[in-house]
Amino acid sequence: TRGEVTKRIWAYIKEHDLQDPKNKKMIVPDKVLQPILGKEPVHMLKLATALTRHFV
Repeated sequence: TRGEVTKRIWAYIKEHDLQDPKNKKMIVPDKVLQPILGKEPVHMLKLATALTRHFV
């Protein structure tokens, strides 16, 4: 489900310390997440929107 995917991506983000240290609301994608989220930082509230294009 979308919720499970989002939960797992958040776990990955926290495990790999991908939140901007100056603004924890921003996610800085690494090479693993770049194909999913893009290269630019993503606001945590926009994470679900960024993932939407990958769901059928």
